[in-house]
Amino acid sequence: MLIERYKEALGKSNHGGQSLYEHTMWSVEAGLRAAHLAGIGSDPRLDVMLAGLAVHDVGKLDPDFQAMLRASRDGLDLPTKRVKHEASTFDYDHCALVEDSLPALRDEVRALTGYTISLDNLTGRMDDVWACAVTHHGLFYLSFEDWGNGAQPLIRRSWVSFYPNEVRRITLIDLLVEYHPIGGLVMLGDLMASYAFEQERDLAWAFEGVATLPQAFDKLLSQADGLEQSVAAYDPRSYALRETLKLLATGC
Repeated sequence: MLIERYKEALGKSNHGGQSLYEHTMWSVEAGLRAAHLAGIGSDPRLDVMLAGLAVHDVGKLDPDFQAMLRASRDGLDLPTKRVKHEASTFDYDHCALVEDSLPALRDEVRALTGYTISLDNLTGRMDDVWACAVTHHGLFYLSFEDWGNGAQPLIRRSWVSFYPNEVRRITLIDLLVEYHPIGGLVMLGDLMASYAFEQERDLAWAFEGVATLPQAFDKLLSQADGLEQSVAAYDPRSYALRETLKLLATGC
């Protein structure tokens, strides 16, 4: 099951490493806290965003990405093969693993946060859940393309490119608009959880003195350079995190 796989895998490589399970659940809790700052309580839109947070890093289960994290944690040279975990979202058995594990994820989130994700609210919205995972660093988007066997989801990077077989797409901007003001909740929850871990503190500390959503962004912007440097330990590409956060804050 997915939860067991999360517990066995790495989610972060510094400070001795953090399990993918702990990072994921911190992210879910951070997303819930941020939603409350935005005045959102029980809401079908929040269910989609929290489900997105619960699966946003499923691509990190990619064995090649785990090898990158282990090398970074152990102070070794990074492997020659590099992968981008968002681009691995649909690889291996990830889709079936998530679909089969939704009830267990709901129960785990409820046990840890007290919030119950309604699986009924995910019916017909799983494309958005997957889009949350694909777009959560602002680099990729979800494209649906028909190559003769019906529209299939593919992960694309360049938002300004159009593919002849594309029938629709879901980008970060689409999520920001449709789920306003919480369309960026997956990115925000992920970053708040990462911020707390990078500072070797618990999640409650990251939200101390934060009473509004803008204050949460102010905290992250003050730490944007450090957060990007920590990611560079295992993924040397630039995330342009400061600029992405400004975009996200404006969208929210």
